[in-house]
Amino acid sequence: MKKSRYIMFCTLLLSLSAFAQNNKIGKISGIIQTNENKALSATVFLMKAKDSTIAKTGVANQQGEFEFENIAEGKYFVQASAVGYNKYATTSFYINVSNPVVKIQPIVLDASSKNLVEVSVNATIQKPFIENKIDKMVVNVDASPTNTGLSAFEILEKSPGITIDNNDNISLKGKQGVIILMDGKPAYLSGKDLSNYLRSLPANQLDQVEIMTQ
Repeated sequence: MKKSRYIMFCTLLLSLSAFAQNNKIGKISGIIQTNENKALSATVFLMKAKDSTIAKTGVANQQGEFEFENIAEGKYFVQASAVGYNKYATTSFYINVSNPVVKIQPIVLDASSKNLVEVSVNATIQKPFIENKIDKMVVNVDASPTNTGLSAFEILEKSPGITIDNNDNISLKGKQGVIILMDGKPAYLSGKDLSNYLRSLPANQLDQVEIMTQ
């Protein structure tokens, strides 16, 4: 069956209702640089140390800064990658009540080798996992093999800027009151009904998640 589904988020209003309390207490931040001490906008992954699966994704800004908020207790490490540079992974660290805030030492990405040993032509063009466009950020679900077997709900939990608390309230960059579109049409579901539907929807039925803040 041909997939045509995508989910779009855009902020509408800052909700007047209070944010629900939850046990996601962690905050992780850092900066990405080249070996010439220049800021680098790179894709950043927060990885679970126990099985190296992705807990959250993000993109460093033009100043190389990145941040993950509302992170559950656990052991993690950060992995960063950018086109033309070698991947880098930090050592693991814990998020818990006694250590809720972690400031990562500057991550330095080395330029990849320019020597081409072999050139191959492949008709299949692999999209990047995260695409930064002028008006939106796009998460290409198929681009990450770790998404296999997950639900749409779990994909959203990992997506940049999206936070889901213990009561299944969805916020975008700290703001509630989001509009959710599926295949370009408003999803006339909310709260538990929406979260239950997303949990029942396999990730392989999604092409992409589009995140818009305007």
